[in-house]
Amino acid sequence: MRYGIVARAPDALQGSIKAVIFDLDDVLVSTSEANALAYEEACALAGASFSRAELEKAKGLNWRESIPLFSGAKDAETIKRIHDLKAEVYEKHLHAAREITVMSSLARALGSKRLCVATAASRKCAEAVLKKFALGGLFEFIVTSAEVEKGKPSPDLFLEAAKRFGVKPSECLVIEDSENGVKAAKAAGMPCLVFMGSG
Repeated sequence: MRYGIVARAPDALQGSIKAVIFDLDDVLVSTSEANALAYEEACALAGASFSRAELEKAKGLNWRESIPLFSGAKDAETIKRIHDLKAEVYEKHLHAAREITVMSSLARALGSKRLCVATAASRKCAEAVLKKFALGGLFEFIVTSAEVEKGKPSPDLFLEAAKRFGVKPSECLVIEDSENGVKAAKAAGMPCLVFMGSG
């Protein structure tokens, strides 16, 4: 695991930064294995194929964009069924998730900043993760890609977070791990810390 990027967090939080936007999956909590297990089960139940390699490539995309990539599903009904099934079975696979304590500790240390979670995960899945690891109380709100027109790498998710905070995009710092998330932060005009941890 590599967490060196976090050492630069204090410098990035100086100046005009008023709010910090955390990605959830593999930033606050290592959820790659739990997500893979849940999607594998959901695809099987829906009679679709499943590719872990393609799931990894789709990281950060919203479910409408990502599910066809790793499942081979083409029709909207099957894609939505996989999404709904994944949400149903996800919580039982959270035994495979792990809190990334260096990042949750950073969130706890940011008492003077306003914090939120912006995620491509469904609200049901995001809330289940935050509840399991007792992290929900750290954040003012959760915004998901289902609540905006376009998911990452479009800036909509982060711009919606800034709107809810009532601050300028330039006054928000994004903490992300995926290429699509970094692109979204850049498009939103927000500084971004890239978390290079894994697992």
